[in-house]
Amino acid sequence: GSEDDDDDTIPTLQFESRFECGNLHRVIQIGRTEYDLLVSSDFNTSRHRQWFFFRVQGMLHNVDYKFNIVNYDKPGSVFNLGCKPTMHSQQRFNDTGTGWTRANVSNVCYYANAYRNDFEPEFVEVDSAVHMTPRDL
Repeated sequence: GSEDDDDDTIPTLQFESRFECGNLHRVIQIGRTEYDLLVSSDFNTSRHRQWFFFRVQGMLHNVDYKFNIVNYDKPGSVFNLGCKPTMHSQQRFNDTGTGWTRANVSNVCYYANAYRNDFEPEFVEVDSAVHMTPRDL
């Protein structure tokens, strides 16, 4: 089949961070394998965000995924100096005993974006449904 037909076999990923130190606030799927992620502010800070910790399930071995953490606002990051995110694959651990390692990726980068540092979600009720909207963007 065509390339578009192949995309139909790629499942939507499942994200989770409702565990100790998990800080994923919201996920927006913007493409078949691309996701915008918003992380929660660091505990006991005035809206600083310096790290991320969440689980992803449903990834396929031969598919490239792109995760954009869109609400970081520091002027720079160690990711631009070659640092790679750490990851743990339960399947790899079961097969080989290898636990946490640096991700085997070469295209990690960090840059300023359109989100402001004072982003805080605001919940409003519209037609008996709850919608989250960014305030002051």
